[in-house]
Amino acid sequence: MPAGKTETINVRVRPDLKRLLQEAAEYENRSQTNLLETLILDHCRKLGLVVQARVTRTESEG
Repeated sequence: MPAGKTETINVRVRPDLKRLLQEAAEYENRSQTNLLETLILDHCRKLGLVVQARVTRTESEG
């Protein structure tokens, strides 16, 4: 995942979905945020949506 600034989103889900998110994240030893980001990116790739790559300052200077 690109490093840098992040945005905050608030989402309301059913308690059972929240529990599944917690369990899946723990199972894969990752944070819930990381799991959600991974799932969203994978889904967008399957749909053919382009994920914009960030270029850091050191990459653009080199």
